[in-house]
Amino acid sequence: MEKQPLITIATATTAELIEKKSRFIGQAFPVNNEQEAQDQLAAIRTKHRAARHNVYAWVIGADNEFMRSSDDGEPAGTGGRPVLEAIKKSGLQNIMIVVTRYFGGILLGSGGLTRAYGKAAQLAIDEAAVIKKLPAQKYAITCSYPYLSKTEIVLNQPGIEIIDKIYGEQIGIIAAISDQLITKATTNLTNLSNGTTRIDELGEQVFIEEPYS
Repeated sequence: MEKQPLITIATATTAELIEKKSRFIGQAFPVNNEQEAQDQLAAIRTKHRAARHNVYAWVIGADNEFMRSSDDGEPAGTGGRPVLEAIKKSGLQNIMIVVTRYFGGILLGSGGLTRAYGKAAQLAIDEAAVIKKLPAQKYAITCSYPYLSKTEIVLNQPGIEIIDKIYGEQIGIIAAISDQLITKATTNLTNLSNGTTRIDELGEQVFIEEPYS
């Protein structure tokens, strides 16, 4: 089964919201698996150990295979759920959001908490640069010097990333090629070199990042 692209965020972001003197800090992180999410959560809890609550949610996997949320002591459904809903509404995957709350002394009520946590999460998402991560494999490509320029033209396109070049009797190129492009790339490289260029899969799953709009 072909793996689908991931739509996620490039780097961690932070945004703040003040509601009736309570401080809500929305923090969004790109994560590749649930262990990374747990590690980020532990780091946030250490950093904000004086905070009343560290509410969180994450969505991981191209098909949202792993979803989790927690109210972290807030009334049921007022924290984790609105944070999770903000993520789901954005369409992002492989993202975790923690909203840290420093209590300001004024009760917000269930509705006020739900709105504040959801808004803090959305603000963190709004700060993020969104990227597409294409599933890819690493390949070793071996070509002769007369075909180098044509080989580079084939490889110089979105969905393909040249990682290294090795010059010897022939030229060795290490490239990440997206799963969606490998058949076309292999055909083009073979045809332009009259079948002399070799393409060997190295057996390493990677991702190629592209801007997303």
